[in-house]
Amino acid sequence: MTGPGIDVAATMADLKDFQRRTAEWAFQRMYADRDPALRFLVADEVGLGKTHIAKGVIA
Repeated sequence: MTGPGIDVAATMADLKDFQRRTAEWAFQRMYADRDPALRFLVADEVGLGKTHIAKGVIA
């Protein structure tokens, strides 16, 4: 099944600085490190954009 591509630049540009840093850190730990983490917990207060961070990791 194919669908529209993800515009990574637009997705990342929509994030605030702290959200972008968190998304990049989570991606690094889960996919780029030599000993990757199998899970990653983002424990922010309500309304700080955990869903947006997850979108950044996916993008």
